[in-house]
Parts: sequence; C-alpha cells; structure tokens
Amino acid sequence: MSRNLRRYLLVGLGAIALVAIGVKGFQVARDLRRMNAAENAGSAKPTLILAVDGLSWDVFQEAQKRGLFGRFAHSAPHVAPYPSMSHPSWTEIIGTRRVFGERGNAHTIESRWFDLDEMRIADDPRQVIARQTSPYNYQRAFDYFFDPIIEPLMYLRGEKVFNRELEEAESAILNEFTGDRYVAYIAGPDAMAHTHLNGLWNYLTRLDSTMNRMLDTLAARGNAPDVWMVSDHGNTAAFIEGEKESYLATYSLDDAIRRAGLIRADTGRLDRDNQVAVVTIALASMVNVYFADLEKRRKLAETALADPAVELATWLEVRGNDKYVVVLGRGNSEARIRWRGDSYRYDAIRGNPLELPANLSSVAGNEKWISDSASRTAMLHSKYPDALHRIVQSASKQVENAPDLIINLRDGYCYKGDLGQFVRMVRTHGSLSAHASLGILASTSTRLPPMVRGDEVLNLIGITPEQILSRVAMLKGGDGFAPDKSRGWLMTGRQDESRQTAFLRKARVIAASMDYFTYDVMRALFKNIKAQASGTSQKSSIDATKRAIERSDIVGGAKNNVDTLLSLLDSIDVKALPDRVRKAEARAREIPELAPLGDIRATWKSGPTAPGGGESSRRIAMGTWTIPYFLDDILDGAEEDSIPDPRDMSFAKDWPKLRSTVSRNPSRLLGDSTLPIKLFQEVYAERKAIRAVQPLPFPLVYNPQLDGITVVYVPGIYGELFDAEIWSRGMRSIRNRLGARTLSLPIDGRCSSERNAQDIVDALRADTRRRVDRGYARPQYLILGYSKGGVDATQALLLAPDIAARVSALVTLATPHRGSPVAERSDIPPELLRWSVSAPPKAACDTTGSSHSLWASTRSTFWSLHTKEVAAATRNFSLSFVSDMASAHPWMKITKRIGEFSEPNDGVVALSSSMFPPGVQAVNLGTIQADHISGRLASSFPQDAFLEAVVITVAELGGLDSVNKKIWLKEVSERAAKLGSADKTGARVTPFSSSLRARQPLPGGSTGWKADATFSATRPIDPGGRTIRMLTPASDPGGIAFRCDQSDMLAFRTEYEFYYDSSNGGSENEFSNGFSMAPSPGSPGKRACRLATQASAIKMTTASFQFRPTDFPALRMRFRIVKDLASVDAGKRKLGKNDAALKMWLLLEDTRLSGKRYMFGYWWPGRNVNGHFAPADSLVEALSSRRSLVFSTLPEAWLITMGAENQVGKWQSIERNLTADIRRAFPGIPIEALKIVGITLQSDSDATRTSTETYFESMIFSRPAQ
Repeated sequence: MSRNLRRYLLVGLGAIALVAIGVKGFQVARDLRRMNAAENAGSAKPTLILAVDGLSWDVFQEAQKRGLFGRFAHSAPHVAPYPSMSHPSWTEIIGTRRVFGERGNAHTIESRWFDLDEMRIADDPRQVIARQTSPYNYQRAFDYFFDPIIEPLMYLRGEKVFNRELEEAESAILNEFTGDRYVAYIAGPDAMAHTHLNGLWNYLTRLDSTMNRMLDTLAARGNAPDVWMVSDHGNTAAFIEGEKESYLATYSLDDAIRRAGLIRADTGRLDRDNQVAVVTIALASMVNVYFADLEKRRKLAETALADPAVELATWLEVRGNDKYVVVLGRGNSEARIRWRGDSYRYDAIRGNPLELPANLSSVAGNEKWISDSASRTAMLHSKYPDALHRIVQSASKQVENAPDLIINLRDGYCYKGDLGQFVRMVRTHGSLSAHASLGILASTSTRLPPMVRGDEVLNLIGITPEQILSRVAMLKGGDGFAPDKSRGWLMTGRQDESRQTAFLRKARVIAASMDYFTYDVMRALFKNIKAQASGTSQKSSIDATKRAIERSDIVGGAKNNVDTLLSLLDSIDVKALPDRVRKAEARAREIPELAPLGDIRATWKSGPTAPGGGESSRRIAMGTWTIPYFLDDILDGAEEDSIPDPRDMSFAKDWPKLRSTVSRNPSRLLGDSTLPIKLFQEVYAERKAIRAVQPLPFPLVYNPQLDGITVVYVPGIYGELFDAEIWSRGMRSIRNRLGARTLSLPIDGRCSSERNAQDIVDALRADTRRRVDRGYARPQYLILGYSKGGVDATQALLLAPDIAARVSALVTLATPHRGSPVAERSDIPPELLRWSVSAPPKAACDTTGSSHSLWASTRSTFWSLHTKEVAAATRNFSLSFVSDMASAHPWMKITKRIGEFSEPNDGVVALSSSMFPPGVQAVNLGTIQADHISGRLASSFPQDAFLEAVVITVAELGGLDSVNKKIWLKEVSERAAKLGSADKTGARVTPFSSSLRARQPLPGGSTGWKADATFSATRPIDPGGRTIRMLTPASDPGGIAFRCDQSDMLAFRTEYEFYYDSSNGGSENEFSNGFSMAPSPGSPGKRACRLATQASAIKMTTASFQFRPTDFPALRMRFRIVKDLASVDAGKRKLGKNDAALKMWLLLEDTRLSGKRYMFGYWWPGRNVNGHFAPADSLVEALSSRRSLVFSTLPEAWLITMGAENQVGKWQSIERNLTADIRRAFPGIPIEALKIVGITLQSDSDATRTSTETYFESMIFSRPAQ
C-alpha cells in the first residue's frame, strides 16, 4: 500500500470517527430500532401504552429498586420540553402539531394563561375543561382517561378518587382492549406526587399491583401485549427520593416585582409600561411572567436572581434580524444562545449559567457552533439535560402564548400561587433542571437509547402520530379527502357511548357556556345582580311604576285620544327625544285615563341616571335573552343514527382541479360570479353538518391549513351596546376549530370611519410589533369587517400601505358600501348610549360622526375618489344578508320600516348596498338569509359555522395565498381598465372649465352648508346658529331661480345648498348612476343637470329657501326626459313600482301647528302595470304618504302629474299655478298658513331595478305676470 494511500485512508478513518462521535446518540437509537424491528419481525402482539402523568425518572428508578414495575426490562429518561409542564409535553409526545400544524399547538403552558392578543390573563376556570374538547387536543389519542371534571379533586386530601381511577382503568383495558393498540392515560401519579405527603409509594404499589393483575388477565386470554409506559415530565423535591419526605419551600415573586419598580396586574389589560402579569397558580418550579414593556425583563430577572430561591431566568431577545435567548444565572452569570438549523452557539458572556463543558462554550473571538447531536450527548447527564435544544425549542414558540420571561426556581422550591391557599406542595416541576424535567419511557420488550425526546417516543414504540390520533386524523388540514359519490349519509354517533364521545357530550355544556357567557360578562352580570338585589331605590321605582300602570286606563285613554297621541309621533328625530318625553308626560296628565302615567318619570329620576347607570340593567336583559339560545344549542342533537350528507359530491370531486386553476389564474375566479357563491354554499353546508353530528368527526372536503394567518374582526356601529358579543362565538370557533389566530379589535362604534380607520391601523401596527418583538412570525391578516366595520376597514387600508401589504384579504359582512337610509333617518340618542354604556367614547367621537359615515352621500363621495385605491389595496370579498319581515328580529322590523327599503335587505343594509362597487372587482360570496344583527348571542343563527365558512372559502379561493396576491391585484387592475373602456358604467362626467355666470349669493343667507351632509324630510338641517330669512316679493322681486349652468354638480349644489338624501345610491358625476353637469345641446348654455340612476334612488334637497306659495305662485320648469320607466306608479293604488324619471318635491310647513309638515310635488309618471300613462294634471296621493314607521308617521304627501308619453325625448316647459295646485292637494288647510321650507329634485329606479336619464335645465318661482 503506498504512503499516500495510507495517509488518505487514515484521514478518512479519522473523519469517520469524528462523525461517529458527533452522532452517537442518533446511531444508537437507529441501531436499536433496527434490532428491535428484527426481533419483532413476524410478531403480531398488540401494544398497550400507559400514558402516566408526572412519574419522574428519579421515582421510577427508586421504584424498580423496590421491586415495582419489574415487567419493564428497558427504560430511559424522557426529557420534557421547557418549561417542563404537561400540556406542551403531551402535545410533543402525541404529535398533534406534526399532524395538524398550528391547530395542534398547545394553547398555553398552564391551565391559567395569558392572552398575548388581549394582553391580559385569561383566568376562566372553564378553560381547563373546554380546551380538552378540541378535536386537535392530545387527549383525542387516549382510549381511556379519567373524567377531567373530577380529576382536579385528586389534588385534595383523600385517596378515593385515585382508587376509582385505577379501578376504572383496569376495567376499561380488560373490556375494551381488543384491537392492535390501546392507550390509557393515568393522571394519579402526578397529583399524588404533588400534594400528598408520604402517599406516593403506597399509590405506586397499588398501581403496580393493578398493572400486573391486568396484564396477567390479558395473557391468560391469549392477548399478552407489548407494554409501554411513558410519562410527560419529572418532579423535583426537597429530599432524595426514597428518603424522608417534606414539603417544598414556597417563593413569591411579588417582592422582586416591587424592587424592580414594577406593578403586578393580574386582572385587566396590561396597558402601562411598568405592569407585569404572573400566571403560575401553584404547582410549578418556574414562574411565567408577561410584560407590557419587554425592556423591563432584564431588570426583573436580575432582581429575582438575588433571591435564594431563584436559579435561572431565560427570555427571547429580538433585535432587528438578530434573535437569541438570554440566560441569566446566579453570581451574575450570563449566556446567549443562538441557533441556525440543527446547530447552536452558546456565547458565555459572564460565567457559565447552564454549566456546559468548557469546550462547547463560545467566547469573544472564538465562536463555536455545536451540532444538536453533540449538544445532546454532552448534556446527557448534566444538571440541565438537553438544555440548548429545549431552550431553543421553547423560543421557537411551541405554545401559542409563550411567556415573556421564565423564572426557574431551585430544586426544593415551588411558586406560591393561588392554589397554595388550599394545598401544600411535596414535589413539583416546570423548571429546566433534570429532576423537574426527566420523565420516563419504559418497555417490556424493546431496548431504548440513553435519552428520549418527546417527538421520538411514538417512533420508538412503532406507531405514527396519525395512528395514535386515528379518531381525528381525518381532520388534518390540506386538500381534503377524495369524495366518494356513493356517500350520501353522515353517521351521527347517536348511540356511541364510548368514553371519548361521552366526555365530549358532557363537556360541551361547559365549552358552549364560554361561547355564550364570557367570564368577564358573567362576573359583571353577577356583580350587577348582587348590587341590584341589595339596593332599594330601583325596587321602589319599579313598585311605583306598577302602581301608576294599575291606576291608569291605558286602553281607554289611547282609544279616546288617538289624534292627541299621534301628534307626539310626527317625527323620528331622536335628538328631540328628551323634549318628546316631557311633552308626552304633559299630554298624559291632560288625559284623565292616563294621568297617573305622568308620574312615572319622576319616580326614576333618583335612579341610576349617571353615565353607565343603565349598564347593569342592559347586561341582565342581554343575559336573560341569551339563556334560551344557549339551552337550545346544548340540547340540540340528532335523533337518527345518520343524516343526509348536505354536500354536493360532484362539485367536491371537481373542486381540487378548479382550486388549482383559480390559484394559477385569478381571472377564472374574477370572471365567474357563480363559482365563489357555490363554493361558499358548499363550505357552509359542511360546517353546519359538523354541528349536526358532533362530536363525531367525519372526513372534510374543505379543510385548508391556515398557518400564519390572523383573522381580524372589526365590529360595527354601537357594538358597545352588546358588550362586544356580536360575532364573538364565531370568532372563538375560528380559533378553536380552524386553529387560526384571531384578533378582535376594540374599535369604538361611536366614532367616525375616519377616526376608526386610524385606530385600526394603529392596532394592527401594535399587534405586528408585539408579535415580532416576541419572536413570532410577522402576522398575515385576514380582516372580517362587519357592518360599519367593513367601511372602517376599507378606509384603513388606504391610510397605511405597510398594513395593506400584510392584509391578505378583506371580507365585508353586511356592510353598507353605498350607505344605509337607517343611519340617516334614525339614530340612537347619545343620552341613551351614555346611560347604558359606562365606558366613555374616545375623544372627538359622537353618534353623529358614526352614523354620518354611513350616509349614502358620504359613501358616494368616498367611492368617487377612492375606487381604484380600494381595488389596489388587497383582495376584496363581500357577503350580504337578507331577511324578510316575518323572520327579522323585532328591532330589525322597526329599522325596515324606518329605512323604507325597495329591495331585499337585512333591516339596515340593502342588498345592492352590501356589495362593493363594480370598479373594485371584488368577489361576491353570495347572500345569507339573516337579519343585520344575527351575530348576537341571543340568536339561533349558526354564526360559528358561518364565520368558519367565510374564512375557509377565502382560503380555498386562494385569497390567503401570499404568493399570488400580486398576480391577483394585477388581474384586478387589468379588468378594471377593460371595464372602464368597454362601457360607461363606471365612467365619470368631465366638469366644464367654468360656470356661465358668477355665483349668486343666497337670498336667505348661508346656513353653514357642507357638501357631504345629507337631508331628511323628517329632520331639519341645523342652520348653523342663525334663522333663515323668509323670502318675499319685496326682498326678491325677480323671484327665486335655480339654473343648471355651473361648471359641475358640486358647484350647482354649493350655489343653492342642495344636500343629497341619506338613502341615495350612485355617485356624483358618475355617468350612468349619479347627478352631474353634462353637455345638453338643447339648453341655452349647452349644459344642464343630468339626473341618471341605475337601479338606485337619488335625490337632493335644499333647505336654504323659505317662502310662502302665495308670494311666488308661478312655477316654471324646463327639462327633458331621455329614458323613461315602465310598470311604475307613485300613488296609493300601487299599479306599479314606486319609481319615476323625475319628481320635484316641496316640503311644506304649517305655521299654525308648531311646524307640522306636508309634502307636495310634481312627477313624470311613466306607464303603469296596465300599460297606461297617468293623465296630465292628475292628482295622486303618494305611496309614502302618512306611512307608519312605528316610531313616527311620514308626512301626508301628494303629487300632480306632468308630461305625456309621447313627449319622452323632447324638452318640456312646464308652467304651474303653485297655490292652486297646493289647494287641490290640501283643501282643508288655508294656503296662507303654509310656507315652503325645502325643495327636492329626485330620480329613482331602485324598485324596478332599471335606469333613468333626465336633463333638468331650470326651475323658477315668481310672481304671476301682470
């Protein structure tokens, strides 16, 4: 052999040796698996897995010395994750994250937890049970487990519960273990170790005896299994196991918190920089701390380490792109751990807090990267086993709400938490130490490596996570299952009495109660009930009210005084509500039968009238309304063994291919209005079917992974009245069932959209910072904007390109994109809001600003300016609600009357208004049968299934795919450009360069007019602090003229102070659906006001001209009807829809009767349903005349017909005697008593869903020619 060859061979052998040393642990494990596989070849023995909670490696070794657990010939320490607690450890062992992704994450380290999204402790005790009902919880792996509702009793004195668990477990295994595998979870060892002094060894003796008896019985039956025992963590004590036992010393962090200049705030939100929250309740040798200001962590850690009980402190530090874990130890020692792939770098800043071998530490100028295998081997028998891996794993967010700082206590100490009031600790766990961390993995037949991590346990046993989670593995996210057309039924499991099913049914009551009654609401509710029960003022007020009602003859009084009472309801101006209450009180006193009612208000004056005084009553009422729906939910269930599968399996079979097409080519989706609607219907049907057969799972067709997505909810107007309960159940379901992170923004429903838009931006920026600073991935948002929340969110995306870039999609739910007439015609009095909600609105917020954001003119102006920007901001989706009067909530019945809708609606928003304008190129997900407030808790609407379906549908359509977002938005831009060039639907009318004459001053003076304010006939315009001057022939001998010869429509409206109506559709200067100043060859100035509508109603009113008809009785109008309507009738005979190409209204006020109002006008009728054109000069009572709106009655209104059918397309010069016409309409009212206070121009086609086009040139009121 040549010298060079020998040299190369030696070098190669040396390299191989080094590699062998570095991967020793992995090789041993691999070789053992191979040997075990060879030994077990051909074996068909079943497998029994005993999942034993809290049996430490120390105790197991001592037990075997005492002759216990002798069947287990092979054993190894199982090292728990860090912190060494049950939930993260069992999650790791069972592999829920490996199967379900983020859905399978442990929600928190402990039973009590801190919600990083809310920045507050979530201390609802029901969560202990509710989280175990999740289909993605590790408990789904267990065939046997003791009742979790009873299990906590083990921590108290006595052994009956322990004995009952052992008896049940033995019986279950012997009776139920008939297949290839059985998993039994035993909770007793952990509880006994924790709180029962000198009780553990007697218990382990009983456990071993039970196990031996059970295994002997199975062997006698010919069913001897391979047996495995695994425990989740260790348990540290103040004594050596096997010697005299003693209680742990307790430690409280409170003093260290004070010394560090911080304040402990375990209730409420952390909103001040010096606040911290501690969630550890008692059982742990570590303390989890959360901070409002992360910069305060080091100070608290250093302060705590001065206490003898504290040994280590760790936290994740994020500095830009640099990320590392800081480890502080005693003696001012400090190290930093960095990682890349499967390698670590341990930078020893001062000392060596983790006591690593010197050759593995990095110092300045000598940086060393340690392989995972080398680190594992080196720390196998150390004080902190596998510390680098476990610390890095913890920093990688193995739980959803990881602590900001972890304080590790020395062995022999436990944290003095709330549970310490009831029990004392003997042993505990949680810290990084070996005693606290090392559980066991033991086998009767299989050799094991020197140490086992949680994610290696199942592989050593020889099963996969999918196998041990076979009950729910079908719910694994991804492409869904391959549908079989032969399927047609879903099994309900009605007769399934298995332990899993029985527990889930029982626990459903607890879990559902969290959906309907949050802990905060329940606490406030009980507090309010207690306060009211102890008070006497309200009881006396109630008694006085009862007596007043008993003394009154309400029926007789109402029957005999109808006119008097109706006069109190001639307006729906809620701003005048206090005055109306006082007027009603005075009127009641004047009616003998009702006189006692006049005393009611006085009896309540001494009651809770201060801000928030009515909050308790409101909450009690809401809770009372909710209870029946909660009961209906938990009692609902299938009566048959199976139900028809509601899904279209033909569509399901085709969907994977369609999804791939849509993902590659969004134009396929944007060009098909039926596909997204069909998909949503199918997903919604599947999600409702889940509830119909729960808790039995079935394979899902539509089940995408949502890892990395945060679903953001933006509430609507006045959500404060519902204590943020609207859609709360649905948002909880998105989090619990879909596994997506959720964020409900605390947006004030009393603020304008402009203010709320900025608040949304600020909240999402703060959330992003909060997540990134804690080491989580930068969030990707899906925004769900409900009602006004959709408007707020739309405007928010235009404020911040950085936020828009992080928003995958925006979905608006029942959002009035084109405004809502209810927002203008009705509003909640500020006094009522202040009385019923204790939290004051934010500065500069009031109900006027909030409702004004939803006025049609406001929305019209917004879209005229920002349609392209909205289309370019993100992917937009909309979903509409529709309800009929019969099925609507009583409140929505009222708003339906107020809104006077002429198309399908949900009680607040019309169907056409709930969709984005065409130029946005949004995806319409369809229409749901629901009223506007179906998201309340007191409702049978399946809001959980609904919101889940919304999120899943958007994901299935590619709306959450960050890769194709640019492709999607590019396609939107191109389609919008094509749409604009193909037709004039979204085209704008170009303004003229100038007006034909100088603007004339208002004869009555300016009223403080604003272009975006709106008008309602039932509510006067605020004149800006002055009285509008009455116009007379003496002051205005030339009459009152309105001419359309300005540069654009805004200039026309400015000159005459015309306001758009709140119910308007369309947009100013839009060619096909708006009012504009347009070229008009037949007009003197070659221009005129163009009134065009497309399935909408548009009208504008001026209230700046007041005069008597008798002073200016001659009326002249010039106009041309270009596009007329068919099947229309504005009168009470209802011979068609209530549309017209042109209506001119005058709002009349009776000066004798304190402002009683009437409506009079002229209209161009079109043909009715019989094909007849109303005769010229005919008088009809308008359809809306004297219509009851529950709270009020609309004014009496009459119209006179003008024009003829054969005059369409021709210029009309109309001359009318105004006083004579008004006398015809109102013969019983002296014409001298009437004055004109408003003038309206209107064109509408919303009822017929067609279009109109009219050119209006001028309107002049004058004295008759002499």
